[in-house]
Amino acid sequence: MAEQKRDYYEVLGVEKGADEDTLKKAYRKLAKKYHPDANPGDKTAEAKFKEASEAYAVLSDPDKRRKYDQFGHAAFDGPGGGGAGPSGPPEPAAAGTAGPAGGAGHPQEIRRQRHPEGHGPEGRGHYQ
Repeated sequence: MAEQKRDYYEVLGVEKGADEDTLKKAYRKLAKKYHPDANPGDKTAEAKFKEASEAYAVLSDPDKRRKYDQFGHAAFDGPGGGGAGPSGPPEPAAAGTAGPAGGAGHPQEIRRQRHPEGHGPEGRGHYQ
């Protein structure tokens, strides 16, 4: 089972309503303390550095922070092989495009369906 992530505010040691400057100062302090160059071979320090970097990446971006505040880590743990990532959930397919629900898909397949005789709208020959 995957290890449960700590609250990003807790990781950085700040209050939930912390402003951008407070977040940046807290992150820089932790990054300096746990940076791999300052702690060569220390796997614990490396893990804490990565955890702080991940927390700051989310909390310093207003859109990601809004999603995190609303949904927690679940905002970034969506379907699709590990989640939608910090950028959020995928956008729905545009109308008229093929997707998991079906459709022609590839543009040449669409042409074949529209022109079953193998000729395009101008009659220039076969679509291969």
